[in-house]
Amino acid sequence: MNTKTLYRQTSFTNSDFPFSIRQIRTQNGQPDILFHWHTDIEIIYVNEGTAQFHIDYEYFNSQPGDIILIRPNALHSIHPIQSSSHTMDVLHFNLDLIGITHKNIATLKYLQPLYNGDFEFVRRIQAQSPGYEEIKQSLLTCMANGREQGPYYELRLKSQLNELLLVMVRNMIEDQTDFFFSPVSVR
Repeated sequence: MNTKTLYRQTSFTNSDFPFSIRQIRTQNGQPDILFHWHTDIEIIYVNEGTAQFHIDYEYFNSQPGDIILIRPNALHSIHPIQSSSHTMDVLHFNLDLIGITHKNIATLKYLQPLYNGDFEFVRRIQAQSPGYEEIKQSLLTCMANGREQGPYYELRLKSQLNELLLVMVRNMIEDQTDFFFSPVSVR
């Protein structure tokens, strides 16, 4: 299989602000989101139901409340489980939005290794995971702002996305776990 053929360009309403949020509901086996990859981060909040996620070499069934993290360039798919319904909010954003192209210590230490695949997200954050409530609240705040798009929402959202990444990294360090980033051992 040629992975280049599985590339999917994320369509953003405004190419100068590479961000999107949408809700996807799976019902009666549709839609079946087949293998693909993109250069954006995808963060999913599962509202209800269950579906099978396949991210790189890992398979799992989602549960309500799960936060699913898909790093840039990760091969992934989402499949309905029989006739179960599944509702999820999906946040996509390009790392350009938070400054990957600007060379500074934060970019070099966190964003470029994430984009290049030198570090990977833990793929699923569940209610029992360290920092879950704080991460969930930060994510839902980003999503609400992205939907409302009130005055100055672009500046707020950019700040909130950075805060979301900070909350994830901080919880990893404080809990001494490989919660957010884990070095890639096999390539």
